[in-house]
Amino acid sequence: MPAMKQQGLTVIGWNDWFACVYFPLIPKPYFTDGHPDEIDLKEAVGFGKEMVERSRRIYQGEKRLVPEFPIDRSMQKSTTPSLCKGAMMPVKLMKYLGDSSQPSLPRSR
Repeated sequence: MPAMKQQGLTVIGWNDWFACVYFPLIPKPYFTDGHPDEIDLKEAVGFGKEMVERSRRIYQGEKRLVPEFPIDRSMQKSTTPSLCKGAMMPVKLMKYLGDSSQPSLPRSR
């Protein structure tokens, strides 16, 4: 998001959801298979509605609704290359992918 701010954009919110992905080097089933599911879609619709309302209120002058971007170590650039060219993966996920035992990751709700 810092790159978006550098381009003059105002970030008014963010969230994340699981999605089915394909990595040629990672065995299937991947822990995100089956996503987005009904829960993800319902949450995304609610998030979209919240962003529309927030955008309108910010436009009307409620600048305090523009959130501060939280920076933590998992969001900082890593020296570990990602599986996708040009993208950086959080260190926790990189450690998980490198672990041969591949424990299941809990879904946070």
